[in-house]
Amino acid sequence: MKLSGVYAQVYARLADDHSLFPALPDSAVKLREALQKPNCDVATFARLIKVDAPLAGFIMNSARGLRYLTRVPPEDLESAVRRIGLRDTYNFAVTYFARSAFRSDSPRLRKLLTGVYRNATRTSVISHHLASQISGFSSGRAMLGGLLQDIGVAPVLVCLGDTRGLPEDPAALTRAVDTLCPLVSALVLESWGFGEDLLAVARSRKQWFRDEQEKADLADIVLIARLHAAIGTPEFRACPPVIDLPAFAKLPLGDLTPNNSLQLIEDSREELDELERMLTG
Repeated sequence: MKLSGVYAQVYARLADDHSLFPALPDSAVKLREALQKPNCDVATFARLIKVDAPLAGFIMNSARGLRYLTRVPPEDLESAVRRIGLRDTYNFAVTYFARSAFRSDSPRLRKLLTGVYRNATRTSVISHHLASQISGFSSGRAMLGGLLQDIGVAPVLVCLGDTRGLPEDPAALTRAVDTLCPLVSALVLESWGFGEDLLAVARSRKQWFRDEQEKADLADIVLIARLHAAIGTPEFRACPPVIDLPAFAKLPLGDLTPNNSLQLIEDSREELDELERMLTG
Protein backbone atom coordinates (compact mmCIF):
# COMPACT_ATOMS: atom_id res chain seq x y z
CA MET A 1 0.00 0.00 0.00
CA LYS A 2 1.45 3.35 -1.06
CA LEU A 3 0.92 6.21 1.38
CA SER A 4 1.12 9.93 0.70
CA GLY A 5 0.70 13.22 2.54
CA VAL A 6 -0.15 13.10 6.22
CA TYR A 7 -0.67 9.32 6.12
CA ALA A 8 2.91 8.86 4.98
CA GLN A 9 4.13 11.21 7.71
CA VAL A 10 2.26 9.33 10.42
CA TYR A 11 3.45 5.93 9.25
CA ALA A 12 7.06 7.09 8.86
CA ARG A 13 7.09 8.44 12.41
CA LEU A 14 5.63 5.29 13.91
CA ALA A 15 7.93 3.05 11.89
CA ASP A 16 10.97 4.97 13.16
CA ASP A 17 9.83 5.60 16.74
CA HIS A 18 8.10 2.81 18.63
CA SER A 19 7.68 4.86 21.80
CA LEU A 20 3.98 5.30 21.04
CA PHE A 21 3.44 1.54 20.76
CA PRO A 22 1.74 -0.27 23.65
CA ALA A 23 4.15 -2.47 25.58
CA LEU A 24 3.70 -6.20 25.99
CA PRO A 25 3.54 -6.72 29.78
CA ASP A 26 6.36 -8.58 31.49
CA SER A 27 3.93 -11.28 32.61
CA ALA A 28 3.06 -12.05 28.99
CA VAL A 29 6.74 -12.13 28.02
CA LYS A 30 7.50 -14.56 30.87
CA LEU A 31 4.64 -16.83 29.81
CA ARG A 32 5.90 -16.88 26.23
CA GLU A 33 9.46 -17.63 27.35
CA ALA A 34 8.17 -20.47 29.52
CA LEU A 35 6.08 -21.85 26.66
CA GLN A 36 9.15 -22.00 24.42
CA LYS A 37 11.06 -24.20 26.87
CA PRO A 38 10.84 -27.97 26.27
CA ASN A 39 10.21 -28.67 29.96
CA CYS A 40 7.30 -26.22 30.29
CA ASP A 41 4.41 -27.74 32.23
CA VAL A 42 1.06 -26.81 33.74
CA ALA A 43 2.49 -26.17 37.20
CA THR A 44 5.04 -23.69 35.85
CA PHE A 45 2.39 -21.81 33.90
CA ALA A 46 0.04 -21.70 36.86
CA ARG A 47 2.78 -20.26 39.11
CA LEU A 48 3.53 -17.50 36.61
CA ILE A 49 -0.14 -16.61 36.26
CA LYS A 50 -0.83 -16.72 40.00
CA VAL A 51 1.32 -13.64 40.69
CA ASP A 52 -1.18 -11.53 38.73
CA ALA A 53 -4.46 -11.93 40.61
CA PRO A 54 -6.75 -10.31 37.97
CA LEU A 55 -5.22 -12.48 35.23
CA ALA A 56 -5.59 -15.58 37.39
CA GLY A 57 -9.26 -14.74 37.91
CA PHE A 58 -9.75 -14.27 34.17
CA ILE A 59 -8.18 -17.65 33.39
CA MET A 60 -10.31 -19.36 36.05
CA ASN A 61 -13.49 -17.78 34.72
CA SER A 62 -12.54 -18.73 31.17
CA ALA A 63 -11.98 -22.36 32.13
CA ARG A 64 -15.35 -22.44 33.89
CA GLY A 65 -17.17 -20.88 30.93
CA LEU A 66 -19.54 -22.57 28.53
CA ARG A 67 -16.79 -23.26 26.00
CA TYR A 68 -14.96 -25.58 28.43
CA LEU A 69 -17.98 -26.65 30.49
CA THR A 70 -17.83 -30.13 32.02
CA ARG A 71 -19.64 -31.81 34.89
CA VAL A 72 -16.88 -30.83 37.34
CA PRO A 73 -15.56 -27.26 36.99
CA PRO A 74 -11.85 -26.64 37.70
CA GLU A 75 -11.21 -25.83 41.34
CA ASP A 76 -7.70 -24.38 41.06
CA LEU A 77 -5.47 -22.60 38.59
CA GLU A 78 -3.55 -25.70 37.54
CA SER A 79 -6.81 -27.45 36.68
CA ALA A 80 -7.92 -24.39 34.71
CA VAL A 81 -4.68 -24.23 32.72
CA ARG A 82 -4.85 -27.98 32.06
CA ARG A 83 -8.42 -27.67 30.77
CA ILE A 84 -7.65 -24.76 28.44
CA GLY A 85 -4.19 -26.00 27.40
CA LEU A 86 -0.84 -24.23 27.65
CA ARG A 87 -0.87 -22.48 24.30
CA ASP A 88 -4.45 -21.27 24.54
CA THR A 89 -3.89 -20.17 28.13
CA TYR A 90 -1.04 -18.00 26.81
CA ASN A 91 -3.31 -16.68 24.03
CA PHE A 92 -6.02 -15.90 26.58
CA ALA A 93 -3.48 -14.11 28.78
CA VAL A 94 -2.23 -11.85 25.98
CA THR A 95 -5.83 -11.12 24.96
CA TYR A 96 -6.50 -10.09 28.55
CA PHE A 97 -3.40 -7.87 28.75
CA ALA A 98 -4.15 -6.23 25.39
CA ARG A 99 -7.09 -4.37 26.93
CA SER A 100 -4.69 -1.74 28.25
CA ALA A 101 -3.76 -0.78 24.67
CA PHE A 102 -7.26 0.63 24.17
CA ARG A 103 -7.12 3.17 27.01
CA SER A 104 -6.23 6.86 27.01
CA ASP A 105 -6.18 9.84 29.35
CA SER A 106 -7.62 12.05 26.60
CA PRO A 107 -11.45 12.25 26.85
CA ARG A 108 -11.91 12.19 23.07
CA LEU A 109 -9.45 9.36 22.50
CA ARG A 110 -10.93 7.43 25.42
CA LYS A 111 -14.37 7.63 23.83
CA LEU A 112 -13.05 6.57 20.42
CA LEU A 113 -10.98 3.72 21.83
CA THR A 114 -13.88 2.44 23.94
CA GLY A 115 -15.85 1.94 20.74
CA VAL A 116 -12.87 0.35 19.00
CA TYR A 117 -12.32 -2.05 21.88
CA ARG A 118 -15.97 -3.01 21.98
CA ASN A 119 -15.89 -3.96 18.30
CA ALA A 120 -12.49 -5.67 18.62
CA THR A 121 -13.82 -7.73 21.53
CA ARG A 122 -16.82 -8.82 19.51
CA THR A 123 -14.54 -9.77 16.62
CA SER A 124 -12.32 -11.64 19.04
CA VAL A 125 -15.04 -13.82 20.58
CA ILE A 126 -16.60 -14.62 17.19
CA SER A 127 -13.14 -15.54 15.85
CA HIS A 128 -12.71 -17.83 18.87
CA HIS A 129 -16.00 -19.55 18.19
CA LEU A 130 -15.46 -19.98 14.45
CA ALA A 131 -12.00 -21.48 14.96
CA SER A 132 -13.38 -23.90 17.55
CA GLN A 133 -15.71 -25.30 14.88
CA ILE A 134 -13.05 -25.81 12.19
CA SER A 135 -10.35 -28.46 12.27
CA GLY A 136 -6.77 -27.24 12.17
CA PHE A 137 -7.23 -23.88 13.90
CA SER A 138 -6.52 -22.77 17.47
CA SER A 139 -9.52 -21.03 18.99
CA GLY A 140 -7.26 -19.16 21.43
CA ARG A 141 -5.02 -17.92 18.63
CA ALA A 142 -8.06 -16.80 16.65
CA MET A 143 -9.41 -14.93 19.67
CA LEU A 144 -6.06 -13.20 20.07
CA GLY A 145 -5.92 -12.31 16.39
CA GLY A 146 -9.41 -10.85 16.45
CA LEU A 147 -8.45 -8.45 19.22
CA LEU A 148 -4.95 -7.58 18.04
CA GLN A 149 -6.14 -6.64 14.57
CA ASP A 150 -6.93 -3.22 16.03
CA ILE A 151 -3.89 -2.91 18.29
CA GLY A 152 -2.50 -0.10 16.13
CA VAL A 153 -5.52 2.19 16.44
CA ALA A 154 -4.31 4.05 19.55
CA PRO A 155 -0.85 4.94 18.19
CA VAL A 156 -2.41 5.97 14.88
CA LEU A 157 -4.85 8.31 16.63
CA VAL A 158 -2.18 9.79 18.90
CA CYS A 159 0.29 10.37 16.08
CA LEU A 160 -2.38 11.67 13.71
CA GLY A 161 -3.49 14.12 16.38
CA ASP A 162 0.08 15.31 16.88
CA THR A 163 0.65 15.70 13.14
CA ARG A 164 -2.40 17.68 12.09
CA GLY A 165 -5.13 17.11 14.65
CA LEU A 166 -7.82 14.43 14.56
CA PRO A 167 -10.44 14.98 11.83
CA GLU A 168 -13.81 16.08 13.20
CA ASP A 169 -15.61 14.35 10.34
CA PRO A 170 -16.25 10.71 11.39
CA ALA A 171 -15.89 9.49 7.79
CA ALA A 172 -12.48 11.13 7.46
CA LEU A 173 -11.36 9.69 10.78
CA THR A 174 -12.52 6.20 9.78
CA ARG A 175 -10.71 6.54 6.45
CA ALA A 176 -7.46 7.49 8.22
CA VAL A 177 -7.70 4.58 10.65
CA ASP A 178 -8.61 2.10 7.91
CA THR A 179 -5.62 3.21 5.85
CA LEU A 180 -3.02 3.24 8.61
CA CYS A 181 -4.15 0.67 11.16
CA PRO A 182 -3.33 -2.49 9.13
CA LEU A 183 0.24 -1.29 8.63
CA VAL A 184 0.77 0.04 12.15
CA SER A 185 -0.82 -2.97 13.85
CA ALA A 186 1.60 -5.20 11.93
CA LEU A 187 4.49 -3.03 13.18
CA VAL A 188 3.29 -3.35 16.79
CA LEU A 189 2.89 -7.13 16.56
CA GLU A 190 6.27 -7.49 14.89
CA SER A 191 7.84 -5.46 17.73
CA TRP A 192 6.15 -7.85 20.18
CA GLY A 193 7.74 -10.82 18.42
CA PHE A 194 4.55 -12.42 17.10
CA GLY A 195 4.49 -14.75 14.11
CA GLU A 196 3.48 -14.22 10.51
CA ASP A 197 -0.02 -15.62 11.09
CA LEU A 198 -0.91 -12.68 13.36
CA LEU A 199 0.90 -10.17 11.14
CA ALA A 200 -1.28 -11.39 8.25
CA VAL A 201 -4.37 -10.89 10.41
CA ALA A 202 -3.31 -7.31 11.11
CA ARG A 203 -2.55 -6.50 7.46
CA SER A 204 -5.85 -7.95 6.25
CA ARG A 205 -8.07 -5.70 8.38
CA LYS A 206 -11.21 -4.94 6.30
CA GLN A 207 -9.61 -6.45 3.19
CA TRP A 208 -12.87 -8.23 2.48
CA PHE A 209 -11.87 -9.64 -0.90
CA ARG A 210 -8.46 -10.87 0.20
CA ASP A 211 -7.68 -14.07 -1.70
CA GLU A 212 -3.96 -14.69 -1.42
CA GLN A 213 -3.96 -18.47 -1.30
CA GLU A 214 -6.21 -21.44 -1.91
CA LYS A 215 -6.14 -22.72 1.67
CA ALA A 216 -7.90 -20.77 4.42
CA ASP A 217 -5.77 -19.19 7.13
CA LEU A 218 -6.28 -17.37 10.42
CA ALA A 219 -6.80 -14.02 8.66
CA ASP A 220 -9.76 -15.51 6.75
CA ILE A 221 -11.45 -16.53 10.01
CA VAL A 222 -10.95 -13.08 11.52
CA LEU A 223 -12.34 -11.39 8.40
CA ILE A 224 -15.55 -13.43 8.65
CA ALA A 225 -15.72 -12.65 12.36
CA ARG A 226 -15.14 -8.92 11.83
CA LEU A 227 -17.96 -8.72 9.33
CA HIS A 228 -20.32 -10.38 11.81
CA ALA A 229 -19.13 -8.11 14.61
CA ALA A 230 -20.11 -5.13 12.48
CA ILE A 231 -23.76 -6.22 12.22
CA GLY A 232 -25.93 -3.54 13.81
CA THR A 233 -23.23 -0.86 13.57
CA PRO A 234 -22.74 1.96 11.02
CA GLU A 235 -19.67 0.09 9.74
CA PHE A 236 -21.89 -2.72 8.47
CA ARG A 237 -23.27 -0.55 5.67
CA ALA A 238 -19.85 -0.63 4.01
CA CYS A 239 -19.49 -4.42 4.34
CA PRO A 240 -20.21 -6.81 1.46
CA PRO A 241 -22.51 -9.82 1.94
CA VAL A 242 -20.63 -12.56 3.76
CA ILE A 243 -21.31 -14.99 0.93
CA ASP A 244 -19.25 -12.77 -1.41
CA LEU A 245 -16.08 -13.03 0.67
CA PRO A 246 -13.44 -15.43 -0.72
CA ALA A 247 -12.83 -16.47 2.89
CA PHE A 248 -16.42 -17.75 3.12
CA ALA A 249 -15.88 -20.12 0.20
CA LYS A 250 -12.72 -21.53 1.78
CA LEU A 251 -14.15 -22.32 5.20
CA PRO A 252 -16.77 -24.94 6.18
CA LEU A 253 -19.05 -22.48 7.95
CA GLY A 254 -22.44 -24.08 7.44
CA ASP A 255 -25.74 -22.39 6.69
CA LEU A 256 -26.69 -18.74 6.53
CA THR A 257 -29.72 -17.22 8.20
CA PRO A 258 -32.25 -15.20 6.16
CA ASN A 259 -30.34 -12.10 7.34
CA ASN A 260 -27.13 -13.30 5.67
CA SER A 261 -25.31 -14.19 8.90
CA LEU A 262 -23.93 -17.56 9.95
CA GLN A 263 -26.39 -19.87 11.67
CA LEU A 264 -23.68 -21.39 13.87
CA ILE A 265 -23.04 -17.95 15.38
CA GLU A 266 -26.71 -17.31 16.04
CA ASP A 267 -27.02 -20.74 17.66
CA SER A 268 -24.16 -19.97 20.07
CA ARG A 269 -25.18 -16.48 21.14
CA GLU A 270 -25.18 -17.33 24.88
CA GLU A 271 -21.59 -18.63 24.79
CA LEU A 272 -20.42 -15.63 22.74
CA ASP A 273 -22.11 -13.14 25.06
CA GLU A 274 -20.52 -14.79 28.11
CA LEU A 275 -17.00 -14.58 26.68
CA GLU A 276 -17.54 -10.98 25.55
CA ARG A 277 -18.61 -10.01 29.07
CA MET A 278 -15.42 -11.54 30.47
CA LEU A 279 -13.20 -9.67 28.00
CA THR A 280 -14.87 -6.33 28.64
CA GLY A 281 -14.53 -6.76 32.39
